[in-house]
Amino acid sequence: MNTHPLPVCFPVRTAEHGQRSIAAHRTRCHAHQYHSILEAVDIPRYVTAGLHVSLEPVLFRINLLFHTIAVPGHGEGVMAEEFHGSAWALPLPTGLLSLMLCPLPGTMTAECHAGSPMKLTLAMITALTLSLCSGLTVARTFAPAILFNSEVVMDNAYNEQLLKGVQTYAQRKDCDYVYKATAVPTTYRRYLEQLVAEGRDPILTPGTYTREIVREVAAAHPDVTFITIDYSLDLPNVHAILFREAEASYLAGVLAAHKSGSGKLGFIGGMPIPAIHEFESGFMAGALSVDPTIEVERLYLSDLTDRPFDDPEAAYRAARSLLEKGSDILFAATGSSGQGAMRAAKEAGALAIGVDSNQNGLYPGTVLTSVLKNLDRAVYVALVSERWGLWRQPVKQLGLAQGGVGLAMDNHNAPLISERQRQAVTRAREAILKGHLVVSNDGVASQSQLPHQPPRMRVILPAREQWPYITDPNGPNADKRPGLFIDALNLASEQLGVEFDYDRQPLRRGSYTLSKDKADAMLVRSIDADLKARTIYPMVNGQPDASRALMQWDLAVYRRKDGPTGQDYRLMPIGVPPGTRIADNLQRHGVTLFANNNLNSRLGMLMRERVNTVVADPLHADYLIDHSPTLQSEVIKTADSVGRETSYLLVSNNFYRNYPQFCEELWNRLSEVRESVALWDRADRYFTSDRPAQATRIPTVSE
Repeated sequence: MNTHPLPVCFPVRTAEHGQRSIAAHRTRCHAHQYHSILEAVDIPRYVTAGLHVSLEPVLFRINLLFHTIAVPGHGEGVMAEEFHGSAWALPLPTGLLSLMLCPLPGTMTAECHAGSPMKLTLAMITALTLSLCSGLTVARTFAPAILFNSEVVMDNAYNEQLLKGVQTYAQRKDCDYVYKATAVPTTYRRYLEQLVAEGRDPILTPGTYTREIVREVAAAHPDVTFITIDYSLDLPNVHAILFREAEASYLAGVLAAHKSGSGKLGFIGGMPIPAIHEFESGFMAGALSVDPTIEVERLYLSDLTDRPFDDPEAAYRAARSLLEKGSDILFAATGSSGQGAMRAAKEAGALAIGVDSNQNGLYPGTVLTSVLKNLDRAVYVALVSERWGLWRQPVKQLGLAQGGVGLAMDNHNAPLISERQRQAVTRAREAILKGHLVVSNDGVASQSQLPHQPPRMRVILPAREQWPYITDPNGPNADKRPGLFIDALNLASEQLGVEFDYDRQPLRRGSYTLSKDKADAMLVRSIDADLKARTIYPMVNGQPDASRALMQWDLAVYRRKDGPTGQDYRLMPIGVPPGTRIADNLQRHGVTLFANNNLNSRLGMLMRERVNTVVADPLHADYLIDHSPTLQSEVIKTADSVGRETSYLLVSNNFYRNYPQFCEELWNRLSEVRESVALWDRADRYFTSDRPAQATRIPTVSE
């Protein structure tokens, strides 16, 4: 048999690169990166089919238009093909066209090898879509790198924290990493191109100073993921981490205003870029909230030096200038340069505020506090998210609620802060976390009345385990690893000051319990017509608001490595999780399904050849496969994302009537927690600890 790969471009997410956007590969066909497990079969005549289908509700968007495709093996080759839309590509053996020519009812005719007219149905195209994923492999491996746009890396501040995050990931995951550093733009570009050429992916590029270089290189290499820090780029292969610096610097301003004896504060910024402006504006807003008459003098080191973030002497001179004008507390958001400002404050008997990392111990008795950007944790979580395909939005906004920023309080600065001052900071922090106080990026602080809220809530959880989102309550270490859903709910509970009591019930009973007001809320994987009628959920334009859901996750495709290929290739029947949109749509279009909510059981059906394909949550399925030698040797993931499911926290009608503002705030908070460092920092424990043996046992074919 002859195998002639036919380059067919279509949108897809791959196993290694989880959230890769389809637009990153606009009309670029990299067929050499992929291979197909299918064998071609001879079809001794032309197949001419005009096909233009959008399957967005079913799997993912496909726009294909085949024109006069000649079958290889008869001398003609491929006469023409036209690709529509943005795409990745893989070779499609022409024998796979036989999948489209099975005798099912439909609306579109084609000519099969026997000469009889056949119909192309939406179910066939759905099956074809699944099959197109079947040979996908990725040449690149996960090999992180970070490129600094500064000469100084070990700065006790910004850069050192970033490097620590990469090192922590590399140590825990036993993978290699590289880092490079330069403040010279031409060298920076050369280093970045070099990292790409070496196969490094993802590449972290902190600091807005070199953003245009990153933009150009990222646009030229759409198959590489770039993670930017403190700035974002509107490119599909770029993820960004931004911090709400104003929230933490607001707290520093509150503390400084309470502590100042002169009524004059000083702020030193590295250069006028958005992240530094946030430090400045938040600091001023916090101070003015305590004392509207307080004065804040400001200087920028970019007016004094070409190296604003690694020139301590320039910061020392700037600090001396502010101290001479009467400032008795200085806040220097200048990276490693800030140590010069601390030295000047110490010599003058004044106080200083550190930045980025906890710098309280650098000059004990002089450093009042440090405005923290938890860069190490953010980078670690970003790499975990990239490795497991957990990016749900291209930009992560990290503030107090997400554990991205904070204020350092420890033994070094405890003698400098009175109990009254500490309580003032605590009240401001709680107001921000509860949504009563909103500090915008430009430092504008607005207060609203706290919503009426219940002292506690009874929340119904799914009775069945869904690792790692819901774990077995009777399993070992269940109290330490309850599941990511419960982790997220607990974080929201802590921030809002409302206790959650959990009860596990099957879906139908839980729905009935909620409708009878015997519970306040229920966690569900999807909202069917019955739940829509009985409950209240976050909405936008009359539809469920996925942006305020508790969690979103992808669905992947799995098959047996020794599954039937060639002319005997079959995708159906397909094992699917019931109640999901992909299951409903496949069933509606005539695809043979086995709906089973137990992933262990679905994988067992695949092993016993009761189904030929399994659709599953990749986090759960990959974990089971990794912990089962049998599955490792016999099951392959052929596509990482063919659909997305969303879980919501529903509330009863009566509960919403009593606490409408609280319900809206709860949904808003859950959407923030979902993207938080605090949540995904906990996720690693679900993938590094062994689960009980009985939970991962899969029946063999002989059973």
